[in-house]
Amino acid sequence: MVYLRESTIRDAVNSWFGELFDRDNLDRTVAALVASRDGARRKRDGGEAACKRLSDAESRLRRFQAAIAAGVDATALVEVINAAQAERAAAQAEIINAPASDLMDEAEVYAGIDMLGDVAAKLRMCQGRGSRSCTQGRTCRSSMSRRRSPRRFPCG
Repeated sequence: MVYLRESTIRDAVNSWFGELFDRDNLDRTVAALVASRDGARRKRDGGEAACKRLSDAESRLRRFQAAIAAGVDATALVEVINAAQAERAAAQAEIINAPASDLMDEAEVYAGIDMLGDVAAKLRMCQGRGSRSCTQGRTCRSSMSRRRSPRRFPCG
């Protein structure tokens, strides 16, 4: 483990953060933050696959109902209807039990950064002072924390 004095790296790190959140670099910073969610996006894509399976099962069930209405013997379709109903129930259970996504979209990232204000100016105020003296007496909490929105059925 390497220990560094805060004063050794503080100005360089503050400068780097200031550049990241500078208005001229903001689009690139937001794009990098949004792109960093790939792992969570893959989980969401699994939910989209469940939605597709649900849609396919419901489509087959509608076709079977139409066939019965057109005069096909219903007993001939019992097995395929039962299979489609089981697939529909499995897809619905997967969708309902999937964890809710806490991913921020691009607009929410921009809004969160806007709430931070001029990051570079705030960091410059702290230059030359230790982090304790800069934050002393202030409440430290993230203004970008998300409120949980009500769970919605994701398949339209």
